[in-house]
Amino acid sequence: MELKSGTEIQGGRYRIIRTLGRGGFGITYLAEQVMAKRNVCIKEFFPKDYYTREGETNGLTIASAGFAETMDKFRAKFTKEAQTIAALDHPNIIPIHDVFEENNTSYYVMEYIEGEALNSIVKRHGALSEDIAVGYIRQVADALGHIHEQHIMHLDVKPGNIMLRSKDNRAILIDFGLSKHYDANSGEATSTSPVGVSHGYAPMEQYRQGGVSQFSPETDIYSLGATLYYLVTGSTPPEATIVADDGLPKLPTHLSRSVRTAIEQAMADKRRQRPQTIKAFLDLLDNDSKSSTEPLVEEKTEIITKTTASTSESSPKQTTSPEHTHKPKRRHWWLWVIISAIVAVVALYFILAKGDDSAQADSITELFNKGVKYCDQGDYTEAIKYFKRAAEQGDAAAQYKLGSCYYYGKGVAIDYIQAVEWYRKAAEQGDAAAQYALGVCYNNGEGVTQDFDEAIKWCRKAAEQGDAYAQYSLGYCYYYGNGVAIDYIQAVEWYRKAAEQGDAYAQYSLGVCYSNGEGVTQDFDEAIKWYRKAAEQGNAYAQCALGVCYSNGEGVTQDFDEAIKWYRKAAEQGDAYAQYNLGVCYSNGEGVTQDYNKAAEWFSKAAEQGNTLAQERLEDLGESW
Repeated sequence: MELKSGTEIQGGRYRIIRTLGRGGFGITYLAEQVMAKRNVCIKEFFPKDYYTREGETNGLTIASAGFAETMDKFRAKFTKEAQTIAALDHPNIIPIHDVFEENNTSYYVMEYIEGEALNSIVKRHGALSEDIAVGYIRQVADALGHIHEQHIMHLDVKPGNIMLRSKDNRAILIDFGLSKHYDANSGEATSTSPVGVSHGYAPMEQYRQGGVSQFSPETDIYSLGATLYYLVTGSTPPEATIVADDGLPKLPTHLSRSVRTAIEQAMADKRRQRPQTIKAFLDLLDNDSKSSTEPLVEEKTEIITKTTASTSESSPKQTTSPEHTHKPKRRHWWLWVIISAIVAVVALYFILAKGDDSAQADSITELFNKGVKYCDQGDYTEAIKYFKRAAEQGDAAAQYKLGSCYYYGKGVAIDYIQAVEWYRKAAEQGDAAAQYALGVCYNNGEGVTQDFDEAIKWCRKAAEQGDAYAQYSLGYCYYYGNGVAIDYIQAVEWYRKAAEQGDAYAQYSLGVCYSNGEGVTQDFDEAIKWYRKAAEQGNAYAQCALGVCYSNGEGVTQDFDEAIKWYRKAAEQGDAYAQYNLGVCYSNGEGVTQDYNKAAEWFSKAAEQGNTLAQERLEDLGESW
């Protein structure tokens, strides 16, 4: 189906290295731009259900002439997407290097971004710190301001469409497949492509037919505010219909007033209530919340002093008789007050100590165990008392636990600086969990300046001690080139160590390496083995991958019944690709009775998550997105 590794296109200008991803309407390749000696991404228009590839020529042939008109329309849309992005020259927008036709289809060449989408980062590590989240949002806002100046709207801004490039930590806005270009004079859309709806990120007007027929930056601003909401809370924003009826949920109080205001105003139900330009949105982020919300403290003492002085100067001088001017005899009443106070404090201490057994003298082990007991009961406030006493006496396990309380805000306000301080103390004593946690903080820039070298250093220390999370993370870094050069052999080594300990993500990742022949000889039997181990633990990615293997007969005998089984397991967990593939099976009658209503149902679920392949299939079925 795919172009094979080593295939040259455009007269040898590009050489295919491997397939990065495939879907119902296209295949994305990692390729080498030969003369420039750089890696690029090449996207090929290839609707797999409607075309076949001729083995010798690599040309595509349409399966039925009845689909020709529809496929021509989709191909034109594909080319238009490339042309739209190519016209945009901005450091935070993915660059398109080339657009061309070959093999009876279309291609476009774009930068290969080594990194990860923001939604994936948040899923793995939780909400970002406010400073980091706002930094990424400012970069995306700058990109949106640029396209708005050219009367273009993105219409699908969301964390999954923002890549964080590893080499410079730059946020890159991708996927302009839903964008519209508006006539500068009339303000009306010059594109008739359907508008997608990414629930939680799309405002109400995107749900209405013709709701974005006029140029309105406020639509993208809503999505930008919703993206900031996700980054700082770690939760998908409520759908626009819920916001319209009930308003936004109360935002966390640890967020600055300026961030809360920017989110609330950007996500207003009515367009006129939102910031009207990207600059207006950024102005909200720049507002000094304290100066506008906190009352000034009156200097009452100074006023009283001045009033007294004034009265003294204006009044006649007073005189006193000798009996009122002598000093009184010294008494020792104050000494009794002090002694009584000391006695009261001592008594209070023993009363409190009796009621609070954290003040009792315990061994470090007893203190730690009591902290764990209160954690198990969900009483983190009490747990922290014991962890802190044990941590201050140098117990590494307690130091790690205390760091985690500060990191996750359990029993205390989230404080990444305190988290890093306690993680470091434990990590320097060799605690593997703390070493990994410290690596995560350096990776995310939480409580410390972001430093990928330090992140790798601490992650490696934990991995070498056998920490499975660290081993998987280190494999991930080698696979994607996060903080280190891409090295598939090293990636496989660390994935395998974690996989053999039962880590499902590592098992799935090891399966991917065997499927693609990355760091190991391509071996679908091994791929299936590791996919199955992860899938049986409930890993949705592995379940979907196993479904693909059964659909395509890779490593197993082609079996659509098995494919459906695994697709369904992943789809019911919310995996968009599995939902899309399940829709394809119902559409084609593969493994199930052909049922277009069921197909539309699963395509809809995937489309609601922003899966553009599913949105296109829905359009083909007559649904509007």
